[in-house]
Amino acid sequence: MVTSLAQELLLEGRTEGKAEGRVEGRVEGRAEAVIRILRARFASLPVGVRNRVRGCGDPVLLDSWIDLAATCQSLAEFKRGLK
Repeated sequence: MVTSLAQELLLEGRTEGKAEGRVEGRVEGRAEAVIRILRARFASLPVGVRNRVRGCGDPVLLDSWIDLAATCQSLAEFKRGLK
């Protein structure tokens, strides 16, 4: 009984870890998409912008930044949208 409980808890931990890893991977992918779009459109990016984007853990906010990166007229406009 103890062994089966330990195995169940271990399996539950692995499952939760995999789910968390997938979410983190999606967030990182969105952040990198924002950066790639901005680099393609405006060449270089200030370190502060890169750090702000990479430091964001909110996938909904990152999705809005992807849209903004694709449609903004300037890097200054994008930076205003970060606030």
